[in-house]
Amino acid sequence: MSLSFRQIKYVGAFVFGLISGGSNAYAQSSDTSVDAALNTATQWVAMADANQAVHMWSLSSPEMKKKINQEEWGKYLNTLQKELGHINGRDWVQISHFINPSNSPPGEYMSITFSSRFSNTPALERVSLIKAAYRWVPIGYVITKKPIESAPNISSGK
Repeated sequence: MSLSFRQIKYVGAFVFGLISGGSNAYAQSSDTSVDAALNTATQWVAMADANQAVHMWSLSSPEMKKKINQEEWGKYLNTLQKELGHINGRDWVQISHFINPSNSPPGEYMSITFSSRFSNTPALERVSLIKAAYRWVPIGYVITKKPIESAPNISSGK
């Protein structure tokens, strides 16, 4: 099964669910600061860069696993990597905080947005996190291609 970029955005958008609070998979202490959220999101995108879809999926919640199986998650990340190319750099550009957002389980959420430079196209990556067991846990990953801006057309005024 191959996924189009639109389908990939959809798959990424519905990957919401709590990741089990008992997992010690992230190298962060019991910390719910903004720095801890940024650290967790940075680790999550690094796993995607390293093509660790199986590891990412194994850390996900039962709710996520009900919506996307391990094979589909792997195909999702593989398709993203083929379309975008290798990562050349990223910087975080936005951090948003939400409490009890609509259409999501009750809780405290953070969304970290990165401006990323891939070899084939620039993109925005968004990692959604939920506070669970006194730490931030990834619950979603969405990539949106950014339009490539062309240089302004400069003509000589002669």
